[in-house]
Amino acid sequence: MSRILAIDPGQDKAGLALTDGDGEPIWLGILAIENFAEEFEELFDGELSGQLNELEVVVIGDGTGSEVLEEIIKSVLKSETRFIKINEWGSTDEAIELYRQYEKTGSIKNIFFKIFNWRPESPIDQYAALVLARRYLKKYQK
Repeated sequence: MSRILAIDPGQDKAGLALTDGDGEPIWLGILAIENFAEEFEELFDGELSGQLNELEVVVIGDGTGSEVLEEIIKSVLKSETRFIKINEWGSTDEAIELYRQYEKTGSIKNIFFKIFNWRPESPIDQYAALVLARRYLKKYQK
């Protein structure tokens, strides 16, 4: 089965989502930008080693630092994996919805999310990466 690795780049951290060919998450995480190369290589050699062999594409948001992260990932993967840039506009709002879905927030929190536009306390960059993976699937895998 094919795999999609999506990255939501940022100034301090990057969200990562490894999904199956239907956009369902296999692994979600956040890596610090300052140690991104080392941490990504550890993931590649460790926790995600078998999963990345079936990598179809790397989807990366078109925002801050995307070029640098793309070069790091290419050097670690050492393969001819395709890289696709995806527009990040609005991904944070969609990521909040995914956070609510996957983290099973309670009804009180859901009320605060809706009425007060409340944001989660914890980073949601991994869900923004999942949004990018699903945008890729919607656009290229019709």
